[in-house]
Amino acid sequence: MDLEGCTDSIGNGTYSITGKPGDIVEIGRRILFPNDDYSINVADLSINNSKISDHSDIIKNQETGNIEIIERTAIPLQTQTNRNYTIKLNAKVIPPEIKYLHSVSDLASYYTLENNLQTVEAIITNDIYASYGWKFKRGSTVLQERTIKQQDSASSAITLDFSATDYNAAATYTLEFFISDSKDPVSGKAIKTKLAETFVANPITFTRAAKSAKEVQVKVYHDDLDSTAHPTGVFTNRFKGFKGDSIEKNVSIELTLDSAETYSKIKNIAASDFVFADGTNEDKVKIKDIELTIGASPNQHVVTLKFTLTVDEMTQDLEIITIELDDFVNKDVTITVAYSDTNMGSDYNGSFVDSYTQITGIAGAANTKFTNVQYTISMASGQQFLDGDGEDAIQAGEWKLYDGSTDVTSTYDSNGTLEILDFTSKKATISFGPGNFTFPSSDKTLTIKPSRDIAEAEPSNANDYIVKIKNVLPEAIGKLYIDEKSTDATWRSRLVQNENWAYFSSKISDVITETATGSATYRLVQFTYKIDRKKAIDTGDFQKLGANVSFHEGQLSTIFDIRNNTSEISKATAGTYTPIGGGSNVTVTGPFVIDDDGLKLTVNLLVNITDVTSNNKSMGSLDIDISADVHPNYIIDVSNPTPTKRDACNSNKTGTLRVYTPDNSNSNGITVGSFLSTSTGKKVSFPWESDYTGINAEYVYFKDFTNSKIIQYPANGVRGITEISDLCEEIVEDISLPVNGKFILDNGLKWGPQTFFQYSNKVPVGERVDVVNRGFGLFGTYANDEGGYGYDKSSFNIIVNGLTEADANKFDENSIYSANYGKLHQGYTNKKYSRTTLGVTTVDAFNVSFTKQLNGNNSKITFRISNYSHPKSDLFWQISVVAKKGSSELSNNTHSITMESLYPNPTIKV
Repeated sequence: MDLEGCTDSIGNGTYSITGKPGDIVEIGRRILFPNDDYSINVADLSINNSKISDHSDIIKNQETGNIEIIERTAIPLQTQTNRNYTIKLNAKVIPPEIKYLHSVSDLASYYTLENNLQTVEAIITNDIYASYGWKFKRGSTVLQERTIKQQDSASSAITLDFSATDYNAAATYTLEFFISDSKDPVSGKAIKTKLAETFVANPITFTRAAKSAKEVQVKVYHDDLDSTAHPTGVFTNRFKGFKGDSIEKNVSIELTLDSAETYSKIKNIAASDFVFADGTNEDKVKIKDIELTIGASPNQHVVTLKFTLTVDEMTQDLEIITIELDDFVNKDVTITVAYSDTNMGSDYNGSFVDSYTQITGIAGAANTKFTNVQYTISMASGQQFLDGDGEDAIQAGEWKLYDGSTDVTSTYDSNGTLEILDFTSKKATISFGPGNFTFPSSDKTLTIKPSRDIAEAEPSNANDYIVKIKNVLPEAIGKLYIDEKSTDATWRSRLVQNENWAYFSSKISDVITETATGSATYRLVQFTYKIDRKKAIDTGDFQKLGANVSFHEGQLSTIFDIRNNTSEISKATAGTYTPIGGGSNVTVTGPFVIDDDGLKLTVNLLVNITDVTSNNKSMGSLDIDISADVHPNYIIDVSNPTPTKRDACNSNKTGTLRVYTPDNSNSNGITVGSFLSTSTGKKVSFPWESDYTGINAEYVYFKDFTNSKIIQYPANGVRGITEISDLCEEIVEDISLPVNGKFILDNGLKWGPQTFFQYSNKVPVGERVDVVNRGFGLFGTYANDEGGYGYDKSSFNIIVNGLTEADANKFDENSIYSANYGKLHQGYTNKKYSRTTLGVTTVDAFNVSFTKQLNGNNSKITFRISNYSHPKSDLFWQISVVAKKGSSELSNNTHSITMESLYPNPTIKV
């Protein structure tokens, strides 16, 4: 037999048969059985001897799966041996049925275990007849296990018991699943169980971490902790547990402080006085029933702190709580008040009132004892308190409270200053009023000291003396000649001598009461003069306008001196002196000090107090000689003065002007505020209206050829330069103005278009203005009754329309000027109106009106209209004449005015 995966009922053997030749004889019958999980098929069976296979029957039982073989052969003609045969059959493997273990209920939330007993139910889902098993272990110890064969339900439950002997210790648990093979209990078919792909990781691990230790520390500090009893400098209480634990402890802490001291309680401790290190109270620690006590003598250095500490649930690894006991209990401290002065015992003596000199309290605590500490001073014979005026007088604050060399008056005194009580020339009480200061950490001595010498000899009589400067006599030095640029030194000459100056008036010092005997005692007296360069006093042909005090580069410094002085007054040389009336010493550089570019003069004099005292003097007087410089700061080449800026632009150089700056600045150039002086021959002449007659204006204009500027200057010459502008711009343009224009009087003044003499668009106006701003000027003449109509009265009127309010306000009478009548300023108006003119609407515009009444037949007015300073795109002029005979107004008459351009040439200087 050659079988695989199956067996037979007979096995190998031999046979012997007899019969007639040709007979089919049965050798035997056998049954083939498939092994478990195998099947056999007739097609897979073979007999290797055809003499057998050709006559045998092979039959498969479909119910049992067995194969029956009826083995036969034919009888040969003669006896035959070794008719052998082999039956071969290879059974086929029957595939097993697969059953799955599908899932375990979600246990992820239990992978990390709590530190206590936990039981967990796990639900396992599977196919019916799946076979499996599981083991539940802690470490290597099996806690639970089970094997399930041919599970007849789709799920099962496992209860996992995570018990332990020590829940604070770390532990690892595993749940591991095993699978096994089986047969279908009905069909007997092989079943193989597998873990589904969706099954969780196998084994499943659960861990319990070691329970973390938690701690609450209460640290108690005090600066005076005894180093032997508390070598770390802090007393620490520790309360330990594990996370989640609760605590309630009654705590008693005994602290040993410096045994050389006694201690007192400042205040009770509240729960809020305990400080949590992280600023929060994560463990919700509660501190209550707090009691702070100090031992009785001789243990007043032993402090006991009691309290109850509770924690509902410990969560923090370390919760640190601190309390500084210095703020609640501290050593007893004494402040001793003393008095000290090197002159005490010789100039005066003193003592503390009622011998009260000590203030007691607790270190770090606020003072609660406010009784004044008072020291009474009594002057020795022949001595008295300083008897001065002002800063020399004895006053509150003369005495201060010192801690060593540090002034601590404001720290310890309730008013910040020591008071003086019952003051007389011979006696006074110094009062220290303790305030709400904080006691120092140890005993301290505070000393009352005066801030200066407080005693002086009692005088017999005080002085009553003053210093008077009667006259300041300037010797004026200046450039006199027209050739101002000459370097010849001959320009220096004495213009004024022995004359009082407008800058200087007589001055009197403060009253000097100080007395002195014995050697000479000098005190400093100072007089200060400030010079206004605009002031001028006529002293004949010469003026001192623009003068300043000057040493003239040292060449004439000998002019500065004092004279007619009394014997006790002298010049102060360079040095440091005590001023009259006392106070801080003053350092001077000499008797005469010039500052601010010669505009400030300080006179320093010395008074011999000993001379005043011994001779009982009441006043010392003197005169002062000084040098005054009247040369200008610089010289400019100019034109003659003109009434208008345009006229100045067109003028030629005619002479020079001297320029004086109010601050005596010597920089080149001219500035607003500078004032001027002219030269006539060799003499300075000011003011200069007499040199330029025929100009009737508030301002005049110069062309400054030196700086290429136009200067506006007040006619009275007092205020200085009021405006500096650039030279007028030169532009060549055609002029489009009507010439020989006419207007018609008709029914009481009805105007035609000829009456609007609009300016040219081509003529620039103003001071270097843009070409869009235009203007013009006109000359005209009107003669009363020129046509022989018998006019004897006419009202000549010029109106300038379309101005802005700002332009209207500055449009002055100089803009319309009559050579024979002067300024036209009668009937001046400034009226707001709104109108449309020449197609241009002018809203909220202004006009100005200039009127002149002409009386008498053939009376004339020659006028000039200038529009230099008021450019405006829609500006126009109206010129009207209402002609009358007597009181009757005449109409329907023609009147002619010949107009001529102010500048008929095409070159316009604006």
